[in-house]
Amino acid sequence: MVSDIALYQRVKKIAAAGAVFLCFPLPVESDSRDVTGLELMGFCSAAEVTARAGFCRGYVRGMLEGMSAHHDRNITGHGAPAAPGPLCIAEQTSLSDIIKILMTYLAAHPAERSGPATSVFATAMQAKFPCVQ
Repeated sequence: MVSDIALYQRVKKIAAAGAVFLCFPLPVESDSRDVTGLELMGFCSAAEVTARAGFCRGYVRGMLEGMSAHHDRNITGHGAPAAPGPLCIAEQTSLSDIIKILMTYLAAHPAERSGPATSVFATAMQAKFPCVQ
């Protein structure tokens, strides 16, 4: 059994290594263009354990949280479009389910793949999860 002190020291070493890693800049694309629907489709088609799949999952989660915050706060201005309608996603819907829905939408709408992934994602989610009043 590992003592609390030994565990603390291990965690401290791991945290220090992580801090060192964060001090070095990561390579990024030189242009600041948006990710397209086609690029997101490529990321989301990747195997579950790759960095590409991790990007997909993070992007999709961020979009869901961003859309929720955008709607909740009715954020407009600074080039932001009016908040889309709220999404009514069942609690049991997993992130993997959302990605599958996005991929199905992209497969069914090839003309939209060249557009910004943010727009494609928002349109796909509104089509699948509108709130009916």
